[in-house]
Amino acid sequence: GLSSAAASIEIVTGRPFEVRNFEAYPGDPELQFGQLVLIGTEVDIYAPSDFTLTAENLETIRQTFEDETPMLSNQGIKEIVESYYGGLPDSDGNGKILLYLTDIKDEYDSGRNNSNSALFIGGYGTLQSGEPVPPYDQGEILFLDTNPQQLGSEPYSGWDESLLSALVQQYISLSARTNYPDQPDWLTAGVGMKLQEQILGNTHFFSENNSTRLDRKSTRLNSSHIPLS
Repeated sequence: GLSSAAASIEIVTGRPFEVRNFEAYPGDPELQFGQLVLIGTEVDIYAPSDFTLTAENLETIRQTFEDETPMLSNQGIKEIVESYYGGLPDSDGNGKILLYLTDIKDEYDSGRNNSNSALFIGGYGTLQSGEPVPPYDQGEILFLDTNPQQLGSEPYSGWDESLLSALVQQYISLSARTNYPDQPDWLTAGVGMKLQEQILGNTHFFSENNSTRLDRKSTRLNSSHIPLS
């Protein structure tokens, strides 16, 4: 008779993302395919196929955004930030923020722009604008840099353990830009530092990077962490 061996098929789910370039001499945005690595209630997390974060890391990010933070056991980043700035429009109708974790091209460890090899982009955020839009522009998206940023572990005090700090800062920046477009950059940055303290228990400083756009934030390796007692 006929027989066949059992076979397993791995199906990868994801979507394209257009990732900006923040190098000293930036090229065009890069279109990347992000795999869906975690499905949450209020956030879906995507990453390239070569991502190194563990399932535990991803769950910590989800939990901190949705449910509880190191300093507040009954509120996540989303609820806390929205109590200050209000929510974001749900342009794609899924009720979620999309979080893409990737190595955003910048000057870190390159040094092609004077001494800026110590600078990296913490992240940035985008909103869908207008109809129709390409698939990679759909939704409310936060991009976080994973080189050299990492999650680390509580109390997230290392200069490079700034992934959650960047998540706080970028959600604040996107919310402020949406609901209070005339708010000056310095005030948004100040609110971000204060909320980092309240949410995470410490602060990583993200500077303005000589741009008026709120989504361009950088942090210096030698001054990124300000411990708070």
